Amino acid sequence: MKRWIAIGLFLTALLLVAGNMLLTHYAARALNEAYSETRLIQDGAEILIQFSNTNISTLRGEVAVERLRVRNLDSGDEFRARTLSIFVSHRDLLNLAMSRGSGERPALTDGRVELRDIAVLNAEQEMRYTAAVIDASVSGDLFEMYAFVRTDFRNTPDRSHDIRIRMNDLRPGTEPLPFIPAALPISRLDRLVLNMNYDHLADAFQVSQFEISVGADRIRLDGRLTDVSAISALGSDAEAAETFVRPVLTANMRITPVRPQIPIGNDGMAVHFRSFDASFEGPLTGGLSPQVLLQTEFSEVHFDIEELSIFPPETFTETFGQPLGFLGVSSDRFFVPGLNAAYRITDNVATISRFNIGNPFAEVGISGQLLRDSGTGMWQWDDARLNIRPITEEAESFIRMMTSFFNLRLPQTDGAFSIPITGPLQSPRLQGLNL
Repeated sequence: MKRWIAIGLFLTALLLVAGNMLLTHYAARALNEAYSETRLIQDGAEILIQFSNTNISTLRGEVAVERLRVRNLDSGDEFRARTLSIFVSHRDLLNLAMSRGSGERPALTDGRVELRDIAVLNAEQEMRYTAAVIDASVSGDLFEMYAFVRTDFRNTPDRSHDIRIRMNDLRPGTEPLPFIPAALPISRLDRLVLNMNYDHLADAFQVSQFEISVGADRIRLDGRLTDVSAISALGSDAEAAETFVRPVLTANMRITPVRPQIPIGNDGMAVHFRSFDASFEGPLTGGLSPQVLLQTEFSEVHFDIEELSIFPPETFTETFGQPLGFLGVSSDRFFVPGLNAAYRITDNVATISRFNIGNPFAEVGISGQLLRDSGTGMWQWDDARLNIRPITEEAESFIRMMTSFFNLRLPQTDGAFSIPITGPLQSPRLQGLNL
């Protein structure tokens, strides 16, 4: 009897394995036949999707597509990946296989997508970006979230979503890296981590972790974006309507560099700091780049820098190194224990509420405001002053000695030097300094 039971179990297992192999074989062939070359219209453009082969593993709940190619036939832009793997539940895997010919998209919940050896090319087949791995997981509905993003957040999901994204070895080609200011000469991103949640009832994204790693350097960010579905109306005629809702961004950022110097620009200037903390609160009107956010109307910006070291370019050292050395001041490195600032922009006026440069010798700060020309967008200093109040008599004597050495005249009132600032933001002029 035991022998027959064992033989029965063996035959049952054999039938299950054979059935599984047969099922995956036909499911993979069905997907290859149905989708290996697909044309679709997206936002008015014709998109060609091609791949060479499909492999399905019911044990791991994986659908793997090899040599994926997505080409915009109108613009010529192209996306490539050596492999695209979708990890789903067995129920979702069955829905994916059964969706062939039904005309309905399958529901993929609690899934994960992994792309390897990615390349983004332009119409001339030049590399715009490359990346080693992109790993994204969604708890909710993969297709629903994709449609939400693809339609500029118009198609609001019917459920909340948890989203986790990992990216390794992102390198630039013909275009600079996203997420990084163009002035920083960073050749690649070693790692990017994003964890966030979309609350469909509040129509808000909550970012719990956004981290960029460049070597041992770290940039971390968290924040919240409300009224996400209103992003689709940005730049439209609705912007002028009184009832137009603008998404509001509240974000905090922290940068902790490890490298001894961070190059700024191309003239040899560099900085280093122990930490850089910044916060932003205001409407989202034109993108997430630092250049746009820092000039957003009705926004408020704060930042604090600890232990800031400024390494001037070689041209500065060659010009002022000898006279500064004569006064006992190093021209190779300027150290500032701390710097903090805050300003608010309202009606094209940036009002400085706080700008202090910490040091043991004097209270140094900037007060006043800047005006933005609505036509050119250029900022001009207006009713602004550089204020220097020496803390000790020795500091005041040192300032007077330096101004005398360089033949400068500093206006002074009640023991404090208050110097008006005029001119453009990028090239300010200090009134009363006569060379």
